Amino acid sequence: MRILLLNDRIDPTGGSQLLTRGISDGLAARGHETRILASDAGLDPADRPANASLCRGSLEGSKQTLLRTWNPSAAAALRREIASFRPDVVHVRAFLTQLSPSILPELAGVPALYHAVHHAAVCPTAKKLLPDGRICTFPAGSACKAHCLSVPAFAALMTQRALFRRSWHRFDAVLANSRCTADHLVRDGLGRGPGADEVRVVYNAVPATPARPPLSDPPRAVFVGRLSREKGVATLLHAWARVREEVPAAVLDLVGTGPLEAELEALAAATLGADAAVFHGRLPRPEAEAVATPAWVQAVPSTWDEPFGLVAAEAMMRGTAVVVPGHGGLAEVPEAGVSGLLAPAGDPEAWADALLTLLARRSRAEAMGRAARERATSRFTMDRLLDETEEVYNSIRRTEAAHRHA
Repeated sequence: MRILLLNDRIDPTGGSQLLTRGISDGLAARGHETRILASDAGLDPADRPANASLCRGSLEGSKQTLLRTWNPSAAAALRREIASFRPDVVHVRAFLTQLSPSILPELAGVPALYHAVHHAAVCPTAKKLLPDGRICTFPAGSACKAHCLSVPAFAALMTQRALFRRSWHRFDAVLANSRCTADHLVRDGLGRGPGADEVRVVYNAVPATPARPPLSDPPRAVFVGRLSREKGVATLLHAWARVREEVPAAVLDLVGTGPLEAELEALAAATLGADAAVFHGRLPRPEAEAVATPAWVQAVPSTWDEPFGLVAAEAMMRGTAVVVPGHGGLAEVPEAGVSGLLAPAGDPEAWADALLTLLARRSRAEAMGRAARERATSRFTMDRLLDETEEVYNSIRRTEAAHRHA
C-alpha cells in the first residue's frame, strides 16, 4: 500500500512530529511504501527524513497565522505528491497550524482520514484553555475574541475554521488519539460528516524501552515537561511542601524549561528546603531519561485537557507509576488505582495525598510501576497503533472501491 502522511511539522522535537516519523517507519517495516508531507517550519535540513517532501511554513507570529489560514504552498505540494506518488491512502494528522485547509480540496477522489492529535480543529489556540487557567467550554467564535485572540488573529482563524468545516466531507474516516480528543470533536459537530463515521479512538504509541531497575532510596518524583502555567507545576511544588513534611528525604526532579522557570524556582526556594527540588533545565532525551529512571512516581499535573499525554505513557513503559489529573486524555492513560493515581488538577492537598501513597510505601510504588508497564506494553505500542490504523486504511479503501463500482 502507498501511504502519504501529512503533518504540520516534521522536526524531531515534538510528540506529533516524532510519532509521524515513527508511523512512517513502522509502516515501511511492514512492507508499505510511505511518504511524508510537512512544512519546513523549525526544521534543520540535516533532520529532514529521506522520504519527506516540504512546503513553506513559518513560526513567526503573523506570518504563521496567515499560512495556517491558507497555505498555497501546501496545496501545491500535496497536488504534486498525489500526482507523482499516487497514494492509496492519505493520512492527515496535524495540519491546522502550518499546512492549512488549503490541502483539503486536493483530497478529492483519494481515500483520506483525519487523525486528530490535538484540539486545533475545535479551538484556534489548540488548548481549550482560557487565559485565567480555566478549561474553555465555549464553542469557537465570539468567545475566542473576548478571551484569547487579537482582532486580526480572530478574523484569520475564524476564516480558517470556516474553510476547514466547508471541506470536512473530504475525510472518509476520523481518528482521535484519546476519548477526550474525540469528545471535543463530537461536541463541535465534527463527529460525523459525509462519509465519516463516529470518531474512532486510536491511542498514541511510545517507544519500547527497558524496564527500570528496582527502586532505591531516596524516594524521588519527577516532572518532565514545559514550565508553563497549563502544566500545573505550581500545584506540584505546593504539594511537595507537605510531602517533605512526611517523607523528609524525598526529592523532586524537574526536567524542562519555559516561561515560568524563574517564577517556579523562586516558589521552590521560598516553600521548600534547598535540596527538596532540583531544576535540571532542558535536557537531551537520554539525559532526561537518566533523571527520570530512578523516580518512584512521575507527576503530570496539567490543568488543561491534554489530548493524550505521551510523557505519562513513556513513564509507564519504563515501569514508573504515574499521578495524573482526573480529566483530559491523561486520565485515560493509566488504569486508576492500578497503574496510576488520579488527582484533581490545581488541588495541592489531593496531589500530596496521591504522591505520598507511593513515596511513603516503596512496595506500593513497585507494584503500581509493574502494572503501569504491563498496561503500556499492551496498550501503547507502535504495533498496536499500526494494527488499528491499517484496519482503517483497509476499510476506507474498500468503501472507496465500492463507490467506484456502484
